[in-house]
Amino acid sequence: NLGGSNIDQTIGNVVNKNSSISQLRPGSNADLGLMRALAVVQLLREIQAKEGRLKGLQFRAYSAAQLILPNGQIAPINLKDDQTRRRIEIRFTRLGRVTNVQ
Repeated sequence: NLGGSNIDQTIGNVVNKNSSISQLRPGSNADLGLMRALAVVQLLREIQAKEGRLKGLQFRAYSAAQLILPNGQIAPINLKDDQTRRRIEIRFTRLGRVTNVQ
């Protein structure tokens, strides 16, 4: 489906809950990674709203697609199907003021 993506045009509607993730059409593995990250964020927000758990937390969707390996290294170019590079990572980061480290 390379080139058939509608992510750029539709993602804002999905993030703002005006459209479902199912309306997104991926055109690359990077698109798929972002869609998966969005789905996880939506699920966490549903749990937060329905069950009252995870109070005070905010969730953001990030995706490095298949560019970063689990060890943090940049992945070599691999145009073949590689299931080991399909994963979801959840990182906990602090929101708020940014401090620069020198």
